[in-house]
Amino acid sequence: MATGLNLARQLCSPPYDQQILFFLLKLLVKRRGTDVLNGLQPIYELRWLEERMLEHARTDEEIIPDYFVVIGDTYKSVRETVAQAILRESSAPLDDALNTLTGIPNMTKNSHAVLVLLALYREVTMRRAYADCARHVAGKTHDLLEEYCRSAPGFPGWARDVGNRLLNNSLTRQHNLPIIVTPGQSDQTRAAAAVALHVLLAIESSADDALMGPFVYMLKQPSRLAESFIPTMAEDHFATVQGAARGNRGTKWHTCPRGHPYFIDDCGGAVSVGKCFCGAQIGGLDYKLVDQNIEGARQHDASETGHILGQVAMRSDTVAPERKLSSVCCALVRLLMHAAFMWASCGEDPQLVLAVAAIVKPAVPVDQLPRFFWEHFEKDVKGFAKAIGHTPDDASVVLHTFLDRLVARQRGRGAGVGNGTLKSKQERQAWENEFSRQCIDPVLQEIGRSARMWMDRVVNDERVGNNPLMRWLYELEAPPGAQSSPSLWRFRARITIEHLTATLDQQFAGKPESQQPRVLKQFLKEERNLRVLQHLPQILQLQRMLLEKFHRRLAVHEAVTFTIGQFLRGLPSDRDKREFTGLIEIFKRVWEYLGAEVLTHGRLKPTKAENILRAVTLDTPIAFLLPTSIEGKGRCAMSLVDYFINCIHNEFVAQFRN
Repeated sequence: MATGLNLARQLCSPPYDQQILFFLLKLLVKRRGTDVLNGLQPIYELRWLEERMLEHARTDEEIIPDYFVVIGDTYKSVRETVAQAILRESSAPLDDALNTLTGIPNMTKNSHAVLVLLALYREVTMRRAYADCARHVAGKTHDLLEEYCRSAPGFPGWARDVGNRLLNNSLTRQHNLPIIVTPGQSDQTRAAAAVALHVLLAIESSADDALMGPFVYMLKQPSRLAESFIPTMAEDHFATVQGAARGNRGTKWHTCPRGHPYFIDDCGGAVSVGKCFCGAQIGGLDYKLVDQNIEGARQHDASETGHILGQVAMRSDTVAPERKLSSVCCALVRLLMHAAFMWASCGEDPQLVLAVAAIVKPAVPVDQLPRFFWEHFEKDVKGFAKAIGHTPDDASVVLHTFLDRLVARQRGRGAGVGNGTLKSKQERQAWENEFSRQCIDPVLQEIGRSARMWMDRVVNDERVGNNPLMRWLYELEAPPGAQSSPSLWRFRARITIEHLTATLDQQFAGKPESQQPRVLKQFLKEERNLRVLQHLPQILQLQRMLLEKFHRRLAVHEAVTFTIGQFLRGLPSDRDKREFTGLIEIFKRVWEYLGAEVLTHGRLKPTKAENILRAVTLDTPIAFLLPTSIEGKGRCAMSLVDYFINCIHNEFVAQFRN
C-alpha cells in the first residue's frame, strides 16, 4: 500500500500533468462523496494530497452543500427570504414570500409550508453545525421566527410544531441521534439527516393522499398496522413453488419424516427411494411411500406480519428485490418506512411508541427504537446509492427530487389500493405495485438523463459554487494548467452488476410486462443468492465428512464445548487439515454473506437465542457445523442447506418453469 501511495504522490506532482491530481480527487469524491475530502488530514500518508488540494482551492470556512436546491428556484427564493429576515431581524420578508407563493399554480398550503420549513432548516438549524455560537440564530431574531411559525396565516398546524422544533434544534428528544445538528458531523450524516427531515415533511403534507396511507399510519397511527404486512418484507414463497409445479400434470406433493415438502413428477406415484437433504428417506416403491412419509404438504402460509428485518447488522449491503419491486424501489420504500417509524418512535406520546414497538419482530426495547430505525434508515440511503449506481452525493440529489415529487403530486390518484392498512399479502403487493408505478418509476426514468443536471444545481448554488475545487471535481469547469485532453480524465462509472441492474430499471421503468427483459431481470434479481449457490456441494461435503467422523463418537454435550480450533489441531495429517480448513472457510464466508437472510427468512431457523450462529471463528463450537433437524446448535447449518435448496435453487427453477 505504501508503495502505491508513493507512486500516486509522484504522479500527482510536477512535472506530471495536473489532471492526474484532479482525476485522483474525482475518484475519491465519486466513490465516497465529498465527505472524503474532510478525512484526509488524520491519515499521515495522504496529508500531501490535502496540501495539494488546498493549493488550488482555499476557503475560509466549511461549506455545507444544500441539496434542497434541486427542488428549483422557488425554494432558493424562499431560502434567501429567510436569510433576509434573519439579517433584518424582521418577519416581513417571510410574509411577502408567502403571499408570492400563494399565486403560484398548484401550490397548496402544505407545499408552502414544506418550502419554508426546509429553508428554516438550512438557514437556522444548520447554523448549529458551527462551533462559534455567534453564528447561531438567537435573541430577538429567534423570537421573531418563533412567532412567525406560531401565527403565520395559512401555516398548517403540523408545520407550526415542526417549525418550532427546527428553530430550537429539537426535532427529537433523542439527543444521541444525528438528526440533532452538532459541530463535527460528517457530510454524509448531515445529508442523511436532511433526507430524513424531507421524508417527515413529505408524509405530513400528504395526509390526504390515499397512496401515502401506509406511511401516514407508520408516522401517526402505527396501531392501525398491527398484524399488517409491512411493505418490502419477505414472504413465504412455497405457495408459488406449488403453483409452478401444478403445471406438470400428475405432480403430487409429499412430506418427509422431518417435515420437509417434496413432489413426485409425472404420474405422482412413488417408484424409487431417495434421500431428502436432511438425510431422511423419501419416495417409495410400487406406488407406496416409505415409512413416516406423508401424502400432501403443508398448505398454510408462513409469511410473517410486522417489521421482520431484525438488527441492521444482519442486513446485507446490497438491497435485494422483493416480489415485483426492483432493488431501487425496495430501497426507496424502506427508506420512507424506516424514517416514518423513526419519527414516530421519537415522539412524546408513549402509546404511539408502544404501537411502533409492537410491530417490530424480534422485539426491540422501546428506548432503543429511534436508534434502531435510524441505523436502518442510514443503511437504506447507502443501499439506494448502490442500487442506482451513483455516488452518495448524487443519491442525495435524487432522493430530494423524489421527495419533492411526492409533495407536489396530485392527490387522489391512489384510490383503489385499499385503505392503507395492508392486512393481506395481496393488498400489500397491490399497494407496492401502484406506489412504484405512480411515484417511483417516473423518477427512475429521469435519472439517466437528468441526474447530472440535478447535481449541477447543487454545485452551481452560490453557497457552493464559489469553491473552485467543487466545480472542477464535478466537471463543470476545466482545472487550470490542464495539458492533456480533458475527455481522457473524465470520470466514468464502473460497469458492475449494480450498474447493469440500475440501468435496466431506468430503461424499462413504466413499460408493460411484455416489453420487459424478464429472464435477465429475474436473474439479476436473484444474482446475489445464485452467486453463493456454487458453494452448496462443498458445504454438503463438509457436513458429510463431519458426520462420518463424529457419528457415535461425540456426545451432544461434548460437541457444545469442542471448538473448531481444537478439532483442526487434532487432525492427524496435514492433508486432512488443509481439506477441512478450506471447507470450513467456505462455510464461514457463505454464512457471513447469507446468514442474516437465513436467520430472518429460513424455514428451519432456530428459535432459541443460544442456538443462533453469529460468526464462525476458531472458538466456535463444532456443534454449529453439525446439521440437526431438531432445535439445537446445528439448526443453523441445517437451515442454511434448506435455504440453499428450497429458497434459492428450487424457487428460481420453479419461477422459470412458470
